[in-house]
Order: sequence, then structure tokens, then C-alpha cells
Amino acid sequence: MSAAGDLKEAQTLMRRAQEHLRSTHLNWGAREESEGMVDVITHRTPLPNLNYVIPRRGTAWISASNIEAGIKALRAHDRRPRMFFAEGLFLPIIGRTLRELGLVLEHETPIMAYKAGAPLRVPLQPSEVTVSRVSDHDGMAAWWYTYKNAYYDIFTTGVEPLVLGADLRAIYTGTQMDFILYRFGFPVSVMRLSVHDRSAFICARAIFKEFSQSDLMRVLYGSAIRAVTEAGCDLVFVAGERDEERQMYREIGFVDSGSIVTYAEPLRKSETQERAATMPTESILIL
Repeated sequence: MSAAGDLKEAQTLMRRAQEHLRSTHLNWGAREESEGMVDVITHRTPLPNLNYVIPRRGTAWISASNIEAGIKALRAHDRRPRMFFAEGLFLPIIGRTLRELGLVLEHETPIMAYKAGAPLRVPLQPSEVTVSRVSDHDGMAAWWYTYKNAYYDIFTTGVEPLVLGADLRAIYTGTQMDFILYRFGFPVSVMRLSVHDRSAFICARAIFKEFSQSDLMRVLYGSAIRAVTEAGCDLVFVAGERDEERQMYREIGFVDSGSIVTYAEPLRKSETQERAATMPTESILIL
């Protein structure tokens, strides 16, 4: 494929990733209002990843006045100015415009994508291992027990909150899939994917620390990816926060697609200390 073709494909993937995240946030009770060429997403909770300004669908260029209008609307909801978008879908000048408006780069989340039908390079599932898809209260209780256990390494994204209190509803409506990997009947690893339209996003996973360097996590990735593609998804997204994660995802079959970036008003020193104290729980939404 030519360089232009590669760029167009990456933009298509990131447009779908951005829309997937927006729609998932709206599913969890966020509200959307339009301000010119931007939309303002707000939620009854102050969670950062549920309160932001985002470019309107189909927009490739946004003026400073449009962004200012969005920020003003966000302030009216007593929310910190923040803009969230897929980098690469907009002209590079947007970064300079945001800085001129007093916002700074808060976070960049690399996004990778697996396309249904591409080679899925994961180990064979050992005979002592089973993977269960959560479908009832007992399964959900086991999922959360595993995820919150201190003996497990936990990984989440900064772009999608974990929701407590509406898990089974999301599973019954098909907007979420949860999986548990058991070894000799003991829960070793869990994974959660949000589902929108024909895309899925791996938003959380945990693995028993003793097995963190084993192939069992890759076995779980394979089971989860096969399940969502068999359910009709043609794309599976994941956030590759660290170099070693991205390397693992490439080996499984994911490709680098781009980044979701967040620009925000800088925190004052007191706010920075308060934010540090709440960081471990700020991405859990209780409904």
C-alpha cells in the first residue's frame, strides 16, 4: 500500500476509535451538546474522561472561536477545560491553537487495532486452562473479585472508565464483554471489552502476578478477540501505553493506528496534589 493509502487507512481506524469512545461515554450517561464545530460531552460526575470538548463528526478543521465556545460551555458545567480527539484526523495547527488558548498536552494514548481476518498469533490454550465469558451475577462477582485483588497486576486505559453497578445490563445489551481465564479452576486473569457497532475496545485486564510473564495473558487475548469477531466486530482496539505492551500487541496481530490526545487547562499545585491522591480510583464510575 502507498504512503497515502497507509495514511487514509490509519485515519479511518482512528475515526472509528474516536467514535467508539464517544459512544461508550454516552452509553454511561454522558450528555452531548453542540457548540458550532465542536461537541461538549459532560457527565454528572467530574471524571476527566467523561467531561471534554470533542470535534464534531466529519470535521477536519476547527477554529479557535469554536474551541473557545466549547470550553466556555464546559466551564458552565463547572468542569475543567479539556479537549479530547484523535491526533492525525486534524491539521497539526490544532495543537498550537489549543496552546494559545492556555491548554497543555495532558496525555497521549497510543491506539492499536486488530482487523478481523488478520493472522492472530497467540499460543494454543493449555489443557488445564479454560476461558469463561461472564453471563450472570456469579461470573460478574468473580470478575470483580479478581480485578480488585491485590495479588493481581491491573491494567486500564485512561480513555474509558470502568463502570460498577451496570455491568450485567451492559452484558445483556451487548455493549460489554467480560472474560475470566481459569487454570485448574483458579481465576488467573480477567479482561473487559466495550462494544459499539462493529468495534470492540479492550479497556481493562488483570493477571495474577505469578503468571504476569507467562503466555496465559496472550491466550486470553486470543479467546477474547475470537469471541468479539465471531459476534460481528471487524475491529478490536487496544491502548498501548508502554513500549513492551505495544511490542506484545504487534506480535499478536495488532497494528499501530495513531493516538488519542487530551489537552487540558494546567492544574494548580494544590489541585495536582489532590489529583495524585485520587488517581487510583478516578476511572471507576459507580452507577
